[in-house]
Amino acid sequence: MIFCISITVISSCTTRDSGVYAFVVLPQKSKRMVLKLFAVAINDKPISVYIGDVVKVQCNAATLSYFFNGLSQEWLVNDSFVIKSYEVNSLASIDVDTITIENKHFQGIWKCVVKSTEMNSTWVTNIMEIKVIGLSTRWTKIMQDPIIKLLFRNRSPNTIILICTIFISSLCVGTWCCAYIFNRWRIQLLKKNSDIIQIENDGIHNKVPYQRL
Repeated sequence: MIFCISITVISSCTTRDSGVYAFVVLPQKSKRMVLKLFAVAINDKPISVYIGDVVKVQCNAATLSYFFNGLSQEWLVNDSFVIKSYEVNSLASIDVDTITIENKHFQGIWKCVVKSTEMNSTWVTNIMEIKVIGLSTRWTKIMQDPIIKLLFRNRSPNTIILICTIFISSLCVGTWCCAYIFNRWRIQLLKKNSDIIQIENDGIHNKVPYQRL
């Protein structure tokens, strides 16, 4: 039996490339054979969240369920603290999930770990870094609005606060300038009207005939 092997190279990896890769051959009149199976987990920039926020996670491990049975999945923080465990389950149904940030212990490196008791193997199929800033406030809830998120996408909370401070300060200064200009214009208009009235009064006064006593 002769195999023609082609090599695929991903030169610029992103978080979308995280997951399970399988090198499978399909011989004629035979079952498929897995020659190579490995998991890739690519970390990205830290995600800043507040306590009480909900984080959407994706394990990217559904491919493993095509080759093995009895797989368990869990999310770990710093390789020690289990934040969510699914036990033995269908990986396709739990691939995408949400996790609520309960406290500061949720800060660190999150890893999705899939285990196979049958093969005695473990795969890390996704990784992400979470930075817990503190308690959620009314301000942070406003920042959860989809439109606000779109405007301030990929910006840290400190940068957002700085931008909002500059915007509010500019708005206050602009309002004061407009009020000042409007007040000056109003004073000049009143003065102009007063001068016109004075001129008209002077004209009327000049037309009054002189009466001799």
